[in-house]
Amino acid sequence: MDSKDAIVFSVLVIGIFCFFGGVIGMSYWDAQQVRVMYQKTYDKSMECRITFKGTSPQEVNRYCGEIPKLEDFVK
Repeated sequence: MDSKDAIVFSVLVIGIFCFFGGVIGMSYWDAQQVRVMYQKTYDKSMECRITFKGTSPQEVNRYCGEIPKLEDFVK
């Protein structure tokens, strides 16, 4: 194996690692973005519920909506 073959092999291996690393990284990024969006929605719902503290649950749900569930945000 001469030096050109070693360079081509090294570039190929590094390229494959970069590709799979990118795929895994993007999957992780997407999952984090869904979690962040859910957390913001949940926080806003809780702030709304605190505002209507002392009223009936039916009124709170009518004004603030149901408490969001993570399952509603996951594809």
